[in-house]
Amino acid sequence: MKKKVSRKWILFFILVVIGIILYLWLTPSVTIGQPSKYCETDSDCKSTCFCGCINKDDICREDYRVMCKPRAYECRCVNNRCEEVINECEIKSPDPDGYLLKICKYLQEHKDTIIPNKNPDEYSIKEFEEGEYQGKDVLVIRLDCCYMGDLAYVDKETKEVIGFSPGDI
Repeated sequence: MKKKVSRKWILFFILVVIGIILYLWLTPSVTIGQPSKYCETDSDCKSTCFCGCINKDDICREDYRVMCKPRAYECRCVNNRCEEVINECEIKSPDPDGYLLKICKYLQEHKDTIIPNKNPDEYSIKEFEEGEYQGKDVLVIRLDCCYMGDLAYVDKETKEVIGFSPGDI
């Protein structure tokens, strides 16, 4: 004896199929695994929070999971591959004590662990104050970015940058 399939189930099945087709059609292609870094010109590259520099037409899946600060380094096409490029520190603001140059170099050296809120060579100094950082007497330099400002910590004895703290955007 044959069972008759109800119209509700047929309608449900058709709606599911249409939903899947619409989803696949409207969703941009997502690379499984690592996003493509292939490029022909600098304009083919874009910066992402978690995948670094990738092809502008590709998607970094991790960027959709959490809000993050975009990287403050340029992406360029180097040998047909999107790469992060660190420019030489060319300080644009007055820097009589050389602190901005030291901060820029420190950020470049720590680019994998510190994501500043702007390009490292574009900062200017808002104010100085004395403080303590990791048990050392430091000069706390408040930079011109963001609400509370990014902070750089300079050892008072050696005059070297020993820490950096990005402020809230």
